[in-house]
Amino acid sequence: MGTQVKINPSAVPTEAGYGLEGLFYKDQVDVALIRGTGRVGAAISPSNSEETFFGPPGFENTQDLYDRKRLADKYPSQKYTLAAAMSVIDKRGSGLSSFNLKLGAMVKYNKLTQGFTTGLGLNGILGPITFGGSLYSDQTQLNDPYVGDAIKTQFNYHVKTYNVGLFLTSIVLDYSHISLQVEDDPSMAEVTLLTASLLIDRFIVTVAQRTEDSQRLSYNYDTKQLETKYTKQEYFGGVQYRVTKNVMVGAFYNYYLLHEGSLSMTLFF
Repeated sequence: MGTQVKINPSAVPTEAGYGLEGLFYKDQVDVALIRGTGRVGAAISPSNSEETFFGPPGFENTQDLYDRKRLADKYPSQKYTLAAAMSVIDKRGSGLSSFNLKLGAMVKYNKLTQGFTTGLGLNGILGPITFGGSLYSDQTQLNDPYVGDAIKTQFNYHVKTYNVGLFLTSIVLDYSHISLQVEDDPSMAEVTLLTASLLIDRFIVTVAQRTEDSQRLSYNYDTKQLETKYTKQEYFGGVQYRVTKNVMVGAFYNYYLLHEGSLSMTLFF
């Protein structure tokens, strides 16, 4: 959920109550706090969505990319995200007569550039069909790896997303697309995600495929070297278990695109 709300603010849950999510990797934790009132929901997170399996690509210097992949370190965060969603239509019924639509907005603050960017999103359910989309601006600042803060490069860019899915009782299927366009640059990065989840009693089992088309270098885990590869394909696997009605735990593979393992805990109260 933490990744979703930083990409599409309308994904923020509006159900009454609080939610606290933590994703644990090495000695670090990514957190997201969510609050719903019944019709309106808000979320805040100091963690980034870039360089996660379900998020857009990140920007980094070649040396930083190589060192980070070699050491299996996650992409450093330099942003805070505040997102809010409101349920505008909530029609209950059976089949296609059931319709829900939420609208959302978000603000991102970059602690390095001290700049703010904004975004909008929508999320809907029509019977068993789910759909959504978002558009937001973002920025990333890089320092030269050899001279540090003396030379800074700032990237300003726009991200567009859309998704469509199917919820069939115990099976959830989703197709998502993310496109990233840098300002004053004709090149574009695109990510396609195919996700399937199986709900069995208290378990949620998820598998996904990510295809990224971009000009940036790819890290080969066999040779331990960077290589030129326009299309990059990755796979994800995860299992979540609801311990009680207020606690869910999970284990994931390749969430940070490092071929790593990570753990999660979500509290509802």
